[in-house]
Amino acid sequence: MSVIKRESRAAWPAMEFSWPDERIDRAFRDMFRDFFAGHFGITDTVFINAELANSRQDPSLAHLRDEHDRSHALALETARRLAKGY
Repeated sequence: MSVIKRESRAAWPAMEFSWPDERIDRAFRDMFRDFFAGHFGITDTVFINAELANSRQDPSLAHLRDEHDRSHALALETARRLAKGY
């Protein structure tokens, strides 16, 4: 689990927050896979996501922008690779 510590600002106390962990991500993926399979007969569901999208807007996450850009590029490449198979 990634934990990010935000420095104290004049009006805000120091804050600590964490990203959703793999267990939560897996639970949602499994739930949606079951839904798509049961309702639509789709059994090859693939989830593609880019991490840290808020780093584009939130100044306190700006230091994570490069990591977001790498994740975004990987997501686009994965989508293109999968699309070639259809």
